[in-house]
Amino acid sequence: MLGTRRYFVSELAGRGVEVDELTGAQVAMNSKSLIMIGLVVGSTLGGFIPSLWGDGGLSMASVLTGAIGGFLGIWAGYKISRG
Repeated sequence: MLGTRRYFVSELAGRGVEVDELTGAQVAMNSKSLIMIGLVVGSTLGGFIPSLWGDGGLSMASVLTGAIGGFLGIWAGYKISRG
């Protein structure tokens, strides 16, 4: 697209443009980051739950609870990113 210009926040500070108008891409990236962090933390914690009752790290219970934890982590990251 010819004629488009990217502005930095410091350039727009004197023009009366609010920073919130520029954060569309930053919000999307922040949302992705929170969802990925939720996935990693949730699946890691979920995978460790069966070790509380003595199952191994590669048992079927560990894989199942890791998947459930990952899903819950994605859900939590999405909810946190939205508000």
